[in-house]
Amino acid sequence: MKNVAKTDLFVWVALISVGAWLRVLLQDLPNVAPVIAVAMMAAVYFRQAGWAWSVPILTMAISDVFLGSYHGGLMLVNYAMLALPVVCRHFLKRHCSLGAQNSEIAAMAKFVGCAAVASVLFFVVTNFAFWCFFDMYPRTLVGLTQCYIQALPFFRYSFLGDFVFAASIYSIYLGAHVWLTSDGQVSAVRGLRK
Repeated sequence: MKNVAKTDLFVWVALISVGAWLRVLLQDLPNVAPVIAVAMMAAVYFRQAGWAWSVPILTMAISDVFLGSYHGGLMLVNYAMLALPVVCRHFLKRHCSLGAQNSEIAAMAKFVGCAAVASVLFFVVTNFAFWCFFDMYPRTLVGLTQCYIQALPFFRYSFLGDFVFAASIYSIYLGAHVWLTSDGQVSAVRGLRK
C-alpha cells in the first residue's frame, strides 16, 4: 500500500507540475495548454475521485498565479470545463484504460477522441460564457454567432494543443505500462495493470 501511495503521489505531482509549467511556458501560444490532457489522465489513472479532481483545479490555480486572474465568472466556467473530464471518469476508465477489453491502439484513439470532444465542449461553453459576461457582442443570435466566429482562430490552437498533449500523455502512460509489465516485473501502479 505504501508503494501505491508513493506512486499515486508521484503521478499527482507530475501531472500538476507539468500541466502548470507548460501552461505558463506556452502562454504566448493562444489557448495551447495541457490542462484537458492532464485532467483526462487523472480521471483514467486515479481510483479516488478527490485526487483526480484536484489535478485540473490545482494546475489552473498554480499557473494562474503566474499568468494572472481574469473575470471571476469566466474563470469559474473555465475551471469547470477543464475539470469536466473528471466528471466523465467512469466512461474514461472503461474506454481508455489499458487492459483486457482495450488494445493499446484502441484505448489511445479513444483517449485522443475524448480530448477532441472535451476541446469542442470547452470552446462552445466558454465562448457562450464570454458572450454572456461581456458586452463585446450584441445579446442576439447574430452577436453570439459573431462571438463564436471571432473565437475560431483560438479554437484551432486549443484543439491542436489538446490533440498533441492527449496523444503525448497517453504515449507516456502506454510506455510506462509496457516498461512496468515487461520482463516479468509486477506493476505496483494500479492504473497500469493488465
